[in-house]
Amino acid sequence: TYREEREETLTPGYRAFAAGRAEAQLRYIHGVAERRAIDVRPARVLEIGAGCGALLGLFDAERVAIEPDKAFAQDLLQSHPEVSVITWDELASQPDPAEHFDLVVMWNVLEHLPDPVRKMRLSHDRLTCGGLLFVEVPHEPQSFLEYMATTAQRGLAHLFHFEPASLQRLL
Repeated sequence: TYREEREETLTPGYRAFAAGRAEAQLRYIHGVAERRAIDVRPARVLEIGAGCGALLGLFDAERVAIEPDKAFAQDLLQSHPEVSVITWDELASQPDPAEHFDLVVMWNVLEHLPDPVRKMRLSHDRLTCGGLLFVEVPHEPQSFLEYMATTAQRGLAHLFHFEPASLQRLL
């Protein structure tokens, strides 16, 4: 899997890294919301690629995760039993607006998905009116072909590369 290639395992060091990253992500979410005069106290949060659940653990809300890595999903459920772990298919089968999310976050996930356009549309469609979608992808300042060659050499499973303009078009 991607995490095995990156040698990401559920070590204390990884957990500390994930916790620090989650704190920074939450500060970023609140900073954006503050600049836009939006109150960010979501009732329902979806994190796509939730890992061990460090970010979800910081919210006082109903929390849902999509985490395809079985070891991380199992650890997430042990650490945060109140979090529901679902699949993309389960998300797609939730058309009821009562099941939509006030906040959807996708940190360094989109570039790994085989169908990023469909996944972005589905994520966007599951937002409540006025809900927020946060997406972060790596941006390499070199050509796409150079980026893909470098990525392949490093063993990363990046299927796509997004420039700011291409990411904007997905939204």
